[in-house]
Amino acid sequence: MSLIAICPLTYSIITMLYWWNYFLDWWNSLVNNEAALYVGLLTTAAGILASLVISFRKNKKTNDSPTVNFHTGAGDNVARDKIINNNYGLSGIVTIIIVVTAIIIYLSYEPPKKEYKVQLQIPLGMKNVTVFVDGKQAENIDQSNSIINLKLRSKESKHSFIIEADNKKCEFDALVVKDGQKLTFALSLCEPIHQPSTYHESKPIKLNEDVGLRLLPDVEKSAYCKLKATDYILPLEVTKSLNKVWCKVRVVDSKNCRVGYEGFIRPAKVCNLPY
Repeated sequence: MSLIAICPLTYSIITMLYWWNYFLDWWNSLVNNEAALYVGLLTTAAGILASLVISFRKNKKTNDSPTVNFHTGAGDNVARDKIINNNYGLSGIVTIIIVVTAIIIYLSYEPPKKEYKVQLQIPLGMKNVTVFVDGKQAENIDQSNSIINLKLRSKESKHSFIIEADNKKCEFDALVVKDGQKLTFALSLCEPIHQPSTYHESKPIKLNEDVGLRLLPDVEKSAYCKLKATDYILPLEVTKSLNKVWCKVRVVDSKNCRVGYEGFIRPAKVCNLPY
């Protein structure tokens, strides 16, 4: 196999292994991910250009040195054209392979997850803090006075934060672009957390009797509307009306009757209510 076929084909195979295996992690640890992508595409383009240049020089040499037929003493144009066509065809196949490889690399490229340590500064006096990042509760948070240290691992830079402490709930979005970044937020972003209120009937609640539990709008906004089954409550249905959520339950035990809903557990008594 000629040099024009071996070099680009070998380069194509090495490039695929380089991007799709262990070298990818090593490369990303040295340079920015986008830079790595651009360098890969540029080197692939350089490989295509090199194959075309080699092909042109090879064909030019062939044109300058035609074969001679000793029986007739004339230039063998048929043999020369065959060599030229073979070179063009082989070069075209290799070029197509490299182009397809570059397209596959570009389409399959996915930035790895970035890990950052973030310092979240909360207002003084907030205790029993729970942090939610992008809708998921943050684990293994380290709180020291008004500073919360947590780790983020994500492909995106923009994150949504929900901080719950005592009877306050604070929501804000922030861009995290570097390790050790400090984030702050104002108390103006915080709202009081309301306990679910109950829909009072005109008579005491009895066993096996349906009870309507009205949850406040903050539940609907947070999309935590589904009731959890307990030993004392039998959830029947959840319906929405305007900005309220009506959760219909059935009391099956008169002791310690409580109901919660997924996400944030905010118990509310639904039996033995004073009327």
